[in-house]
Amino acid sequence: MNVREVMNRLDQFQGEDRERVLLALIGQLSPVSIRTLQHFQEQFDGVNRPFEEFVREQNEKIRECVKIELSEVLGGPVRSMLGLAPLTEETEIT
Repeated sequence: MNVREVMNRLDQFQGEDRERVLLALIGQLSPVSIRTLQHFQEQFDGVNRPFEEFVREQNEKIRECVKIELSEVLGGPVRSMLGLAPLTEETEIT
């Protein structure tokens, strides 16, 4: 599965499949995106809000991070400075 396929199906993944795919995707992201996702998770009020809202909002944050990382203007230079290969829609997520 590649980045494009993961993004197209992101809302459909559940349970262990979601966990497996997200861990593989995170393995391809820069530390900047990983910290952004961690910060979102830490700030989410899981006590007073349902898990479905968490998943929906987490998916949006993931989409934002991936969109930035795919950008040659924003994500490209950051990835290059960190010694990471460019992220493309064709990058395999395993």
